[in-house]
Amino acid sequence: MGPCDDLPAKPELLHWGTMRRARRDLVTRLCRASVNSAIKEHGVMCRLTATAFDENDPSVRTLITILN
Repeated sequence: MGPCDDLPAKPELLHWGTMRRARRDLVTRLCRASVNSAIKEHGVMCRLTATAFDENDPSVRTLITILN
């Protein structure tokens, strides 16, 4: 058993496996960023809607204070 026994029989297979894994990681990060962005936008829209409909509500006043 030599030091290279755990490598694939063809070195190009190692390259494609690495490329596939890198692409999958990139897609995962992009999807996660997109979801986080959508959640933030949803939170902003909820605050704007609350502000538009009931500016005098204590929770809305608290949000307005925090945002300012």
